[in-house]
Amino acid sequence: MKENARQGYWNGSRAPFGYRVIDVGIAGSRGRQKRRLDIEPIEAETVRKIFDLYLHGLDGRSMGMKTLTTHLNDQGYTIRGRPWRMQKVDDVLSDRVYMGEFYFNRHEWRTAKIKPPSEWIKVEVPAIIDEKTFDRVAARRHARQPSQTPGQRLASPALLMGLIRCGHCGAAMTQATGKSGRYRYYKCTSRMSIGVRRCNARNLSRESTEQTVLTTLAD
Repeated sequence: MKENARQGYWNGSRAPFGYRVIDVGIAGSRGRQKRRLDIEPIEAETVRKIFDLYLHGLDGRSMGMKTLTTHLNDQGYTIRGRPWRMQKVDDVLSDRVYMGEFYFNRHEWRTAKIKPPSEWIKVEVPAIIDEKTFDRVAARRHARQPSQTPGQRLASPALLMGLIRCGHCGAAMTQATGKSGRYRYYKCTSRMSIGVRRCNARNLSRESTEQTVLTTLAD
């Protein structure tokens, strides 16, 4: 199964929402057909709608997870015949498969514990969302977490949110806080979501980073 994944074939039984499993016409072990993930057009449009509404809102109004979920159900969108729940919407917005990254061998078979990233096998799949959109959504989701935005911090967003990218891996940088909100940083979203084995970039002081950019623009 690991070798099958390394060759880009799908080992699972059911495809993630937005995709379908197709035979590729190549016989594998025991005569089974090798399969890949392909985009399921109707479901993929729903995925794109979710990302777009979360990022841009509707009629000038931003949409949080609850509002977005209610809107999808009111408009008749379903997840394979079932109504959307907030957790399922959150799962879609956080799943890197939609930007073309799927990882096989992430969990221990018996305990379901996550293995070290060095043991993961990356399987290329067709992207439904471009990387820039995914990173912007990841940055917004992180910034909206209560632990990262104490009090009314959301009313005063970081100046460079969605504009600067990590110098190590290229992912978006988002706002993070420390010491109960006393210190503010820009932090790599890839490091936050996957860990230091994916990216070991250090945090950047929000104030000094913004001042550097403003000074550069002024010059």
